[in-house]
Amino acid sequence: MSSYIKFCVKRARRAQRNLRERIIMEDVLPSPLKLICGLDASYKCGQIIATAVLLSVDSLEVVEWANHISKPPIPYIPTLLAFREAPALMAAIRQLSKEPDLLVVDGHGYAHPFRCGIASHLGVVLNKPSIGVAKKILCGTPQGSAVRKWRPVVDKGEIIGAEVYTMEGEKPIYVSTGHRVSLPTAVKLVLEWVRGHRLPEPTRLAHHYSRVAVKEVKCRES
Repeated sequence: MSSYIKFCVKRARRAQRNLRERIIMEDVLPSPLKLICGLDASYKCGQIIATAVLLSVDSLEVVEWANHISKPPIPYIPTLLAFREAPALMAAIRQLSKEPDLLVVDGHGYAHPFRCGIASHLGVVLNKPSIGVAKKILCGTPQGSAVRKWRPVVDKGEIIGAEVYTMEGEKPIYVSTGHRVSLPTAVKLVLEWVRGHRLPEPTRLAHHYSRVAVKEVKCRES
């Protein structure tokens, strides 16, 4: 690892710890929730394609969506994904004409080795309620049997997230607090947003529109 990368990691870890201390694990949500924003990022030709999809809470219909394409500011470093993708995702959010009430991020929140994944990072920086919805577990171990379609994920004696079963016969997803949303509320909302797919609509649609944008990105020939 180069000295520059070591310097970046050291600074990022310090920022990550500072953000972790600001995470609110309780419900501090607008009432009623009206607009939710699904967030996802894809890659092509060395670029990040960040996508923000705004949905109506009542109908889960897409209100608008936006993409932001940019070069990653840092290389991929395990457990520091937020510092690579968050700037592009925030730029995509700023392109929306309406303000979301809550962010639903394709990635982890509190269920992270340093307790501050990309969902928490975005929530704290933007001061928005946020939920992490990941396809794979990052740390911890699911414990007990699934009650009401989910069971806790425990790491070092602490409940950090939930393994959630959205469809019979499908792999579970992993839900965690991002910021200003309690874990029980995060799980409840995610299950309410499932519409016949493994992923809840906010992140499923964000992934869909991200892949649509990827197809339009042209790679420069070397």
